[in-house]
Amino acid sequence: MSRSTWKRQDGRWGGEERIKDPRTGRVVKISATARTKKELVQRLEDRAGRVREQRAQRDSNDTFGKAAQSWADVLASVGNFAPTTCELYEGDVRRYLGAGGLEIAKIPLSALRGSDFEDALTEMKRRGLSASVRRRFLTISKAIIRREMRDGRLGFDP
Repeated sequence: MSRSTWKRQDGRWGGEERIKDPRTGRVVKISATARTKKELVQRLEDRAGRVREQRAQRDSNDTFGKAAQSWADVLASVGNFAPTTCELYEGDVRRYLGAGGLEIAKIPLSALRGSDFEDALTEMKRRGLSASVRRRFLTISKAIIRREMRDGRLGFDP
């Protein structure tokens, strides 16, 4: 749809491109930096192709649990949540997406599907966890997915 490139103050090239996601129909922004303009254009084209193919903009072997822990680590520093909310979310990540938690924590981001979240909710219900805990799990999961998509490690919302 549109592409912009510029030379940064540090001498590197930066750029972004807006393309239509074939899966959702929404316009998504991809960005990249490189040493040369030619290299930058190649990276933007590669990432645009990945979006069209519904793959992550960059390859990531991280699991959902590792992404969740990374999200929880920066939660308090972002400043969008009250301290008690941060503690609650961090505890949930530790309990449900840490070691010995739900099976979804072991799944690589690249293999994550919507049915994995349904399975996790079923497992939580089987364990006797309340509806509010399950809703909080979904809220946390959505935040993690949005962060991974924004950072280019996940190409689509499962």
